[in-house]
Amino acid sequence: MQAVSDAFATAARANSKTSVVKVEFQDGSGNSLYTATEQIDGSVTDDVSQAVRRSGDVTFTDYARNLSPDDVSDLVVPVGNEIAISRGFLIDGVAQYCQLGQLGIGNYKVSSDGGGLKVSVGLYDRSVRIQRSRWTYPYTIYKGSSLATSVEQVLQNRWPDCPGLNASFSAILTASGTYIADADSDPWRDMQDLVASYGGVLYFDAEGIPTMTTPTDPTRDPSVLSFVRGEEGVITSVERTADNATTYSGVVITGESTDATIPISSIRWDDNPASPTYYLGKYGTVPYFFSSQFITTQIQADGVAETFLPRVTGVLEDCNWEQLVLPQMESSDVIEATDPVAGLIGKYSLTSLKIPLRVGTAMSATVKSRPLWTG
Repeated sequence: MQAVSDAFATAARANSKTSVVKVEFQDGSGNSLYTATEQIDGSVTDDVSQAVRRSGDVTFTDYARNLSPDDVSDLVVPVGNEIAISRGFLIDGVAQYCQLGQLGIGNYKVSSDGGGLKVSVGLYDRSVRIQRSRWTYPYTIYKGSSLATSVEQVLQNRWPDCPGLNASFSAILTASGTYIADADSDPWRDMQDLVASYGGVLYFDAEGIPTMTTPTDPTRDPSVLSFVRGEEGVITSVERTADNATTYSGVVITGESTDATIPISSIRWDDNPASPTYYLGKYGTVPYFFSSQFITTQIQADGVAETFLPRVTGVLEDCNWEQLVLPQMESSDVIEATDPVAGLIGKYSLTSLKIPLRVGTAMSATVKSRPLWTG
């Protein structure tokens, strides 16, 4: 969760009627080009399950034709400008904002419906800059190098203006690897897979900073917010769904040994007889596979297996709810939620958020949970 002032947090939980939104167009150096605070619609999505974690769409009612494109240098033309989107509250007459995303422009649409000119813009976070800068020559990372340094160097090789990496952990690369020029190459996916090989996750945060950290775990990490449904709560509606396609009873992690002669593998099963995905029970053996050339030791493979196992076993439900807008929330936050009527009781890790830009509209949140058993 992003850090905000006590006054900001109080205004958010109190369903303040003084919500404000700011959309700022910036050039490639971060210089402000144009700021809009009115006649704005759209949303920002933050989804930890997606390679491009943050995306969004914004629609402006453009009475003054400040945004309607006439030539390639105009603000909304997708040739390098970015949009910083923030939402917040008027507190003692002063606007306090929390940034929702530093997003690149992917596309635009201009339309007229009789109520004024509408300019709609599709947005994505900075990972797409890395994703689209495909390998055009072989690039090698070397055994013995720092994981954090190697990732940062790749990001800045693909996008020279990329900010420095914010890393909460690091490791030493246990193998070298070379990425090959190819039309289907994806340097962003390559770096996410590399970080996953060491038990971590990689994404761009709300301010556009590349971030490498370990995934949150509601069984281990403290909650940052508590939600309840009702007159004093923030949850307004709840929906629970489950899909067997995303449920497994174990993980199989494979890699390569340093001498490339002995294959490295680690198999971990859900061995809790009380679990509905107990591998010796009626659910059976349904493994989730992950492989990386950078997993080169048994200890490393076992560690990655222990990281993946709780994320894919147990009966996983998607719990979706609507709530009051809390702009400081981020996907992967660990929260406590209570709605006895809907069966939502416990600690959960948020997987996605959709924060609206139209004032007066509820935001939505999704968590993965295992509420159907108490093993």
